Amino acid sequence: MWFSCVTFGAVATCVVIFSLWDKFQTYPTITGLDTDFHNWKVPFPAVAVCPLEPAGMENIREFLGFSADDTGVETNEIVEFYFEMSKLSLNTVKGFAERYHNGIPKQFNQSTDLRGLTLKLLRKCDKLFESCKFKDEAINCCSVDSQSFQPVLTENGLCYAFNSRHLEATSSRDVKFNMQYIKETDIKWSLEFSVNSQQLLAPIYIINSDDFIGIDVQPQLVWDCKVDRIAFSFKQTYTTEDTRQLSIKQRKCIFEDEVKLKVDWIYTYTACTIECRMETAKRRCGCVPFFYPEIAGFDYCDLSSLHCIAAHLAEIRDISKCNCQLGCKNTVYEVETQKTKEYVRTVFLC
Repeated sequence: MWFSCVTFGAVATCVVIFSLWDKFQTYPTITGLDTDFHNWKVPFPAVAVCPLEPAGMENIREFLGFSADDTGVETNEIVEFYFEMSKLSLNTVKGFAERYHNGIPKQFNQSTDLRGLTLKLLRKCDKLFESCKFKDEAINCCSVDSQSFQPVLTENGLCYAFNSRHLEATSSRDVKFNMQYIKETDIKWSLEFSVNSQQLLAPIYIINSDDFIGIDVQPQLVWDCKVDRIAFSFKQTYTTEDTRQLSIKQRKCIFEDEVKLKVDWIYTYTACTIECRMETAKRRCGCVPFFYPEIAGFDYCDLSSLHCIAAHLAEIRDISKCNCQLGCKNTVYEVETQKTKEYVRTVFLC
């Protein structure tokens, strides 16, 4: 009887120990909700406006030296080619490659710097934005600083970004980043901009200033000039330093200085997936598309190499083997929009 009790107790103890150990390995942390009531020095997010047609036909004709009267077949063919090329992104590269699989217009030089050319083709900032306000004060929409809209190439195409840290690496101009802050409870501490056209169709991204815009990021709004107000709130997940003693697999997040990336010195989930896709593209095709960040050891593809990218696109987009986790400090922005019945050219973000 005594032996049976001891045996039963030992078995029960082992079961409890292994159960607790398994729980510690899989769910070692506790998630709690903190409510902050501060209203000082809240980092303003990066706001990116990404026109689906970044280069207008008129811009391309002017760039190529064609007048409005030049309407020949070859002229229209080369203008259309440049127009489609200006929209290149990871989402459109396959369609572009299929459309021109039999060859490109003979007037186009295969050795052309596609990245530099795309930046030249885009609508000039002052042709897109009419006026801007930040913190209820008028600002120059297109000045050479981070308190303005600057062009940036992304996996989702070309964007104009406000308050983004990644402008200097992707813009042809030397832009010094200066983080913008607002007072959380003051509605006047906001961003307002007007565009020159009521026909603009552009996804708008609201993200952390340290983050990239990638295909993993969904726009909060596809602006069709029928929304005049965007109210956003943010939810921030942070992890205490004590959890560093746990493995990445246990806590399911990575601290910003824990994994060294090539694309950036701060770890974020999007930066990790972008670098992973770049590595896959380089391994399969020996190059990466021109809209990726400039990194030593990663050559940009020419037009002929984009066919290779298109052929391996499914593998490049697959991040199941990337070992990317969310950052231990992660911010998610949620928005509420106010629609209008008429077309507007001004949008107010607060």
